[in-house]
Amino acid sequence: MKSLSQKYRHHRHWDLSIGAGTQSHKDFFGTDGEGNVHLTDNAEVMLELSSMETYQYVEGMNQQWGKRLGLSKDEAELIDNLQKGNLADGFSEVLLRVDDEGCYPGRVRMDHDQNPREAVALMYDPSEHGEDYEAYLKQYDDACEWRWS
Repeated sequence: MKSLSQKYRHHRHWDLSIGAGTQSHKDFFGTDGEGNVHLTDNAEVMLELSSMETYQYVEGMNQQWGKRLGLSKDEAELIDNLQKGNLADGFSEVLLRVDDEGCYPGRVRMDHDQNPREAVALMYDPSEHGEDYEAYLKQYDDACEWRWS
């Protein structure tokens, strides 16, 4: 996290845009010796230097967690009620927060033509496709244009 935090501090000098994702907002928090929950120093730097934040449904989001992330009560409630994506509906809902502009609800399409990477990732089933996730993804390299390092 420290290395990522440093990259956030300097990305503007190189005209870069950095995005970070996590499965849980709780990944950005730590607990001090007295049991108080707070943003880690590195997470605080990353959030302060981000001009945009995108939230999808976050399990366990409530007013208390929202306050820790700098969200209003209404924003935290909206995030808690966003529709999770599934292939049948073809989208997931998001809340986009833009510095000095406000919040915008939206949808991320999940069909293969509009968003092939997301569609391919969602179709993966180890019992059907095997345990080698990388080999599975490489089958779709022509559509997804993965960049392997």
